[in-house]
Amino acid sequence: MKTAKLVAYMAALLLLFNLSAAGQVRFGVKAGLNLANIDYKTPVDNAHDILPTFQVGGVVEIGLAEALAINTGVLLQGKGYRYTKENDAYTAKYSSNPIYLQVPVQLVLHGKGVYAAIGPYAAMGVMGKEKFELIPASNEIGATEEKANLNFGNDQTDDLRLFETGAGVELGYESKMGLLFTFNYQVGFTDTRPSYYSDAYIGEKATNWAASFCVTYLIDLQGNGK
Repeated sequence: MKTAKLVAYMAALLLLFNLSAAGQVRFGVKAGLNLANIDYKTPVDNAHDILPTFQVGGVVEIGLAEALAINTGVLLQGKGYRYTKENDAYTAKYSSNPIYLQVPVQLVLHGKGVYAAIGPYAAMGVMGKEKFELIPASNEIGATEEKANLNFGNDQTDDLRLFETGAGVELGYESKMGLLFTFNYQVGFTDTRPSYYSDAYIGEKATNWAASFCVTYLIDLQGNGK
């Protein structure tokens, strides 16, 4: 089902390229800071902390009208979370930082310095790391650290599902030279845990979200700013 959704988004992306003759087309690059976390719903919510990570990639904007456009592209999106647990004997720290290849499709409204966009996305996990640290309270015992790669799939050896869907909203300032400074908030709709795990714990759900501060530079096909 998730594969079919991703294929549908890819088909929509190809359609947008075919429609590019209908209006101004701008290509660009986008990079930013992601402040990621996970919304983990259980009978008692677990507290998780924000994980600073990143997003970077290429984007394309296809004009539909003077102030209306469609924006899409391919972005590497860092997501995840971290948490710390302490007691009298030790401090335990854990972080999970999956990286997704994400394709958004956003409806854009811009003009007079205002930039606003909203729309869904589809994402596929491509890499990631998890890290665990155990720091004893006593200085006589050394700290231990373990790192491992995250596995994407739906088997018992996997950590996260391969595909994720969600939506985002983006607001900010756009200069006349095609520079965008924006704040973005995105939230996932898909339970990120493999189905064998979610089936065993009915009523629980884990979904990604991230707040981002981004800089984007767009140029039109003639090499000029907006």
